[in-house]
Amino acid sequence: MFFLRGTLQRDPRNPYTTASLSPNNLEVSMVLTRIEPMSLAKVYAVLGALYGLLVGLPIACFMSMMGSAIEQYGGSGGGMGGVGLAAIIIYPIIGAIGGFIGGIITGFVYNLVAGWVGGIEMEFDGVIDGGEIL
Repeated sequence: MFFLRGTLQRDPRNPYTTASLSPNNLEVSMVLTRIEPMSLAKVYAVLGALYGLLVGLPIACFMSMMGSAIEQYGGSGGGMGGVGLAAIIIYPIIGAIGGFIGGIITGFVYNLVAGWVGGIEMEFDGVIDGGEIL
């Protein structure tokens, strides 16, 4: 947290921050040295579920069309629509589970590597409005 009282002060808890203050702009450079693995896992789980839904919908449509085509030519394709419906449910669940596990692993590996090389340097731009950084 930066505090503004006439001049910009560095956050005493984070020695990796640098900042410069211009008339209405604030440029802050920070280094991401640690990621909370559970937080990253939750984000990856949601993204995995959305990706699973994105993949499951076309599969559901395709399986329904195949079931109709098989029935039109005298076959028994009634179960194909059920397989398509299952794809809409199962793919997001599998994506969420895989994303959660991948997020935990990624968070731990990033924290290990960031300890060796120092993390990722990021720059943030903000505007000062009434003494607060937006």
